[in-house]
Amino acid sequence: MPPAPVQLNREEVEKQLSILWELMTPEDRAYLKVIVAAIVANGQPIRITIGNLKGGVNKTTTAVFLALLLAFTGENVLLVDGDGTNNSCLLWKLGAGEHWPTNLQVMAWGTPDLAKRIKAMEGQFKHLVVDTGPQHKGVLESALYVTDTLLIPCQSTPMDTSQLDPTFELAERIDAIKELASVVMFARAKKPGGKDTHLTRKSYARLAEKNRPVLPMPLYDNGKYAEAFPVFPREWVQYPEVLAEIVAFALDLDEVPQDPKKASLAEGTR
Repeated sequence: MPPAPVQLNREEVEKQLSILWELMTPEDRAYLKVIVAAIVANGQPIRITIGNLKGGVNKTTTAVFLALLLAFTGENVLLVDGDGTNNSCLLWKLGAGEHWPTNLQVMAWGTPDLAKRIKAMEGQFKHLVVDTGPQHKGVLESALYVTDTLLIPCQSTPMDTSQLDPTFELAERIDAIKELASVVMFARAKKPGGKDTHLTRKSYARLAEKNRPVLPMPLYDNGKYAEAFPVFPREWVQYPEVLAEIVAFALDLDEVPQDPKKASLAEGTR
């Protein structure tokens, strides 16, 4: 049996979201509002699976940050915790308490019947984010049948990039049945000029040789992401930039939503 539909008071949702906006830094808030506006203007739902059969990095953190972003559209969002080992998404919601958006529902479904459970809730949400665990091919496959995009978090090392083929092969098999767009997101990358940045450059080149799509912006290593769990993030660090690229890919936007601060600086140099 699917869970009973949650009846939300839209006025109360907007009131809570306005409070959550104020918890962020002004810079993060300004950029995230630009991304939210692009999502609302596009009008299409974002339905995305985040997974990697060989394991991934910043997988759950990215799923939660993306789900929170989508919640700021005011639409109902379903975040599926498909990693039955840790149930980190569910724990994050519990830890955030009153600062978790009421229009963001979390379900812990780390089983191969995940697609069936999601379909049973159709009509109760607009946007969908599914976080899947490693080594659970049946769960990932099920999730791909009910989403349009696969985001594959991966460290930019030779070992990690060499192990992406099984995930892409599964995605390609699903894409032959129903449309599915897949893209790699390099995570825990070293910032330009830092140690081992050549590994990131080589990883981009390696996947380009295989015609594997990769987000242009890697997620750089930062301890603040680990500190964000399990509360509502006050600082989004680099996530606004990365989420802008994820949204642009998922919605096939002509342009990536731009940081208004950087756009203003660029305009001033002309």
